Formats: sequence, C-alpha cells, structure tokens
Amino acid sequence: MITAAGAAVTNALTAPSIAKESIKAYFVSPDSYQEAIGVCTQVDYDPDALRFEGERVPYDAATNTVYIPQSLKNDAWEGSLTAGHAGTDIYITCDKEQGTSMGQDTDPGKKKSIGNNRTFHIALVNGETYMESRLLFTGLPAVMISHDDGAITGKEIHSGKITVIDPDRREYIESACQFHVRGNTSVLFDKKSYRIALHDSVGSKNKVSFLGMRSDDDWILNSLSTDATLSREKVCYDLWKHLNTMEEQPVASASMEFAELFMDNTYQGVYGLMTPVDGKLMGLAQGDLLYKVKTWQEEMTALGKLTDYNGEREILNENGFAYAEIEYPGSLGGLYIWDPMEAYQEFVFETGDLSRMKERGVVLDKENFILHALFCEMTRAADNTWKNLFLVARRGQDGVYTLSETIWDLNYTFGDQFVWDPENGNTVFNKKSSNGYQIRYDRDYGSAVIEMVDPDYVSRKEEKWNAWREQGIGPDLLINMFEEERKRLAESGATLRNEERWPGSTDADFAKIDTWIGERFRFLDEMYNGAGGK
Repeated sequence: MITAAGAAVTNALTAPSIAKESIKAYFVSPDSYQEAIGVCTQVDYDPDALRFEGERVPYDAATNTVYIPQSLKNDAWEGSLTAGHAGTDIYITCDKEQGTSMGQDTDPGKKKSIGNNRTFHIALVNGETYMESRLLFTGLPAVMISHDDGAITGKEIHSGKITVIDPDRREYIESACQFHVRGNTSVLFDKKSYRIALHDSVGSKNKVSFLGMRSDDDWILNSLSTDATLSREKVCYDLWKHLNTMEEQPVASASMEFAELFMDNTYQGVYGLMTPVDGKLMGLAQGDLLYKVKTWQEEMTALGKLTDYNGEREILNENGFAYAEIEYPGSLGGLYIWDPMEAYQEFVFETGDLSRMKERGVVLDKENFILHALFCEMTRAADNTWKNLFLVARRGQDGVYTLSETIWDLNYTFGDQFVWDPENGNTVFNKKSSNGYQIRYDRDYGSAVIEMVDPDYVSRKEEKWNAWREQGIGPDLLINMFEEERKRLAESGATLRNEERWPGSTDADFAKIDTWIGERFRFLDEMYNGAGGK
C-alpha cells in the first residue's frame, strides 16, 4: 500500500484470522453457485470490487478475469478475500464441464488447479444484483502497472503506479513510478519491455526490494519475447552467479525473477523482473567507470577516437545510433572519461599489444576475462562478444584502471540466434551451432586477441575449463537449471497463459535445448581436452 508520503511499504500477507474469510471458505458447487446468483440482476464487473488481503487484485478486462497469486511451496490456499462494498457475499465455483463437484467444504486442490490453469467463476452478490468474472489462481508473482496519462505509442515517459504481489514472501508492495518502453529492435514486437523508475510523492527516488532481489529504485520488465522457452536469460544470469562463486574476485551481474504483468487491466504474459547493471550493482566508487557497448565492431563508425568524446556520456555512430555510453557515473554527474575503453578497443582491434595498453594505464582482470570468454563459449552467447558488453574500469590508487566484464541481454544463447524476421521474434534455433567456434558468434573479440599474444592466458583458460568440469559444471547442471524453470512456469500455469496471450510464442518442449547442451559440452571438452562425462 502507499503511505501518506507516497513511499512504498510492504504489506505482509498474513493468514486470515477469521476462517470464513479464507479463499477455501468461498468454494461452492456449481449448483449452489447458480442458486446464489438466482434471479439477481447482473451488473458490469468492477475491478476494484474484490480485495485480496485487503488490497486490489490483478485483472484482465479483455477476458473479464481476476488473477490471485498463490505460493506453490505448500498445499494450503493462502490469504483472504473480501468485497469492496458492505453487504456483499462472495461465491467461487468451477465450470461443470471441468468435472469437479464440490461441497461447501471440499478443497479443489490448489497445486492441481493452478498447474492445470483451471478456470473458476467468482460472483459478488449484493442484494438483488451481482457481478461476475472468471477467476484464475497463478503460482507466479504478479506485477500491475496503471497510468492515466495517455496511450503508450513509443518510448515516451509515463507516470503511474506499480504494484508487485509476491506470494512466496507474502508481500504486497506499491510505489509511484515513471516508466517507458525500452529496447532497440525489440520495440518492434507487440510484447514490449519496460524501464521503471520508482519515486515517492515528492519525486525522490524510492528504493524497494522486489521478489527478494536487491533494493533499488531502477527496475526492468524484460518481455522475454524472442525466447520460446522464456528461460534462457534467467538460466544465464543464474549460471554466471554460480560460476563466480568459484572466483576469488567475483563479478556481479543482473538478477531476474519471473512474474506476470498486467498493464492497465490488460494481461501481458510472463516477464522477467530484473535489476539493471549499474554502478550500484558493481560497487563502483568515485573515479571508476562503467561502459556499455551497444553495437558491433563493424558499426563503430563514430568519427575520431573515443578520447575525442571525453566529457560526453554517449557516442553515436554515423547512423545516429548509440555505439557506446557511460553508465557510471551516468546521470549522477562526474567526469565522462573514455580513455580506458579507448585503450582496450585499440588493443582489440588495432595493436594487439598488451604492453601498449599497460603504458596507457589499463590492465585486465585476467581471471574475469577468461570466465567471460568461457561463459560465452559454453552458452554460445552470440550477441554478447562485443555488443551488449559491460566493461568495468576500476581506478586504483596508482591511477591504473583494471578492466573486468559482465553480462547482459542473453536471449541469443543455447542455440538461438538472430535473424531479421520481426514477425517471428527475430529468432531462429540452429541445432548445428553446438559445434561452432567463430569470433563474434562463439568467441569474445577481446579474448580471441589475448589468446594470440599471451600463452599464459591460453593455458589458464584450459585449466579453468577442466576445473569447472571437475566441479560439476556440465550438461547435467545446465539441463537441470532449464528443467527447474520449465517446471516453475508450467506448474504456475503461466506457460499456457503466455501462449494464449501471444499465440505461437511459447515452446514448452526443452528437449532440443537439452540435446544442444550435451553436444556443446562434447565439442568444448574435445577442444580443451576436458574431463567430460559430468
């Protein structure tokens, strides 16, 4: 709920103190349901007429459907339902054709109902009138965004309110916000991604933790619109975190959790709610820099050297698109210095001279560069070997910058690759890519050059791969990670709902990914003389 000052607070979803208020108490048989509405006159459904734990619930006007999130961690129905108007009685039943006849105290089964995407009907009867809607229980968190400042037509900024219901943590959180459509080619898709900035009633930043992730005022709703499994990016971020637990100096990445989005009472499907890569995530301090490369090397058509742009936050290529930008210090202000990235770019695409880069005050975090290179090879992160690269430049007391890399935008992984076809998500699955080893598609540009000039880097890379294999980094791990996400989406009912909302966009058969992963590890094991078999 929102406090008088407009700051978001957490409302813990507590078990109802009066048994009659529980969701289970309102289940009745179809016959009893019809008897309750009887000869009453039906009126239009009011989305604000029903409350879950005293708060408004997600609603899809197109299908007249109310959604109530439930935790899948237990079998009991959780939370209480109340009506927004005094003297209103609530009744819930399922369709007769679904084959369930329930007495007043019969539990239809929470997990089975959610996983089968079972449709219920809910009636709110008040005197001689009633309103009715469909009712679905979801096993995923719900995100609601509402605004009334005009239609969303492009990347313009809108003001509104965001609400996140987290059934696992029993939290209901609201905040005022500004938001806009984000992305480049993805803006062509009907299912949009959004950038969200939280603020309080006086416009100050409002840092909030959603779905167990770090507290922040800056959030992203990733539409996952190019990935038929909906799972590639989440698996990649979780894998990066797992690999970095083995490092003496781990490097952070974004976090992502699944949720279903409702935009102005319109169901939009499954999204990834996530934190961005920024100075806060990377733990940067004054003097440090965070660069984001936004396009490919062959599109680096800005005039002059990067250092010619010192003082400017963004560099545009000759077509007017951003080649690179400085994310930190970013809007916080400070010096926009391109020297460290210019030194690295010169090394990668011009000189191949590590000593020259060191003379310019720039060195590499070798272990991180090896990890990033192997990560890209393992997942075939075909859109992340220069474009979408986040380059961190930490300034030491001696003035020398140490560079490290982190990941972003990982939809083109595990066999999926880009093809210009907006009507089909700009994506094609290439099963033969499991045997690929090309610069750009499989190999990081920078790592490929380092391998040519630093023999120690090559041997260390082989050592790290074999160490990973011995520690269980292999096909079984990745296949199980995908299976966990598949089950999470399927058992929540969200896979079916996302496909109904965006026909042809979802593929619940992960077998081809499992095969691709096995073939990819076989290929890399042979190349690195790996342990194999895990």
